[in-house]
Amino acid sequence: MKWTIRWVPALVLAGLLSGTALADGIAPADRQVWTRYVNERFGVFAEVPALGFAAEPPPENGDGQAWTAPPDVEIAVYGNYWTVMTDSFAAYRDMQRGYLTDDGATITYEPERTNWFVFSGYLADGRIFYDKTVIMPGCDVSANVHMVYPRDQRTPMDAITTRVAGSLALDAGACG
Repeated sequence: MKWTIRWVPALVLAGLLSGTALADGIAPADRQVWTRYVNERFGVFAEVPALGFAAEPPPENGDGQAWTAPPDVEIAVYGNYWTVMTDSFAAYRDMQRGYLTDDGATITYEPERTNWFVFSGYLADGRIFYDKTVIMPGCDVSANVHMVYPRDQRTPMDAITTRVAGSLALDAGACG
């Protein structure tokens, strides 16, 4: 018994260093179970993690789905009609940037291309956020992912964010 108790801290440390330990129930991306979420209304899809995450009730308008995990981790995948709000994708991007900064967010990363943009940084409460929007040429539908997590969850969540954001897309039939 003394041997077991003496070796437990070493085994826990070894698990943490190898990346196999769970952070508050969130499995690392390489050990995660992935499911494909499809939003029928907008044709948006993305891979989302299942281990440690619980689906929230979907909104009545059917625009997307959110998942949460302790402590204070949020993932949302949704679609919308971006052209209803602005006359150009650049103006839509600027509007989204303004919403974030008006709410006190500090944007530290913001790459963009002709059909997508990303904003990432820190919310006013100090949590990390990552927002990505993707469109198809000639289409007024956008695919969006919004992720928020505490700084101490950065290690498991950065890899999860990369996978979710990398899989975000619109079905070719979404613009019909």
